[in-house]
Formats: sequence, structure tokens, C-alpha cells
Amino acid sequence: MLKMGGLPLHLRDGSGTAAENTNDILVTTGIEAKLGDVVTVKGVVRTDKDFGSGYAYKVIIEEASIQM
Repeated sequence: MLKMGGLPLHLRDGSGTAAENTNDILVTTGIEAKLGDVVTVKGVVRTDKDFGSGYAYKVIIEEASIQM
């Protein structure tokens, strides 16, 4: 069972590429943001996180607070 603890947000800051699947950082938070919002994120950075069922992330920011 997938348990990420909060709302998932996908951040794209212009780094990485879609072809290499390196252009997206997943953030879990209790705060909702809209597409196009400019945000500052603070949280726990984890690497190589695997939730199972095909949900694996090279980098994830968990328990994040967001400032808009």
C-alpha cells in the first residue's frame, strides 16, 4: 500500500530533462498549491525512496512546509 503522508506536489525548476526522467522532484505536504504557483519548500530530503507498487523516487522531499 502506498503511504506518502500528505498531498503530492511535483516540482519542476528547469533542471534535468524529461527524456531522462530527471526534471521532476516529488514533495509531500499538507499544503495545497496550484499549477504555476511559485513556492519555497522546506522538508526532509530522502534519496532512493521506494514505496513499492512501482512508486520509486531518486529524490523526494517529505513532510514539507511550503511558503507561497
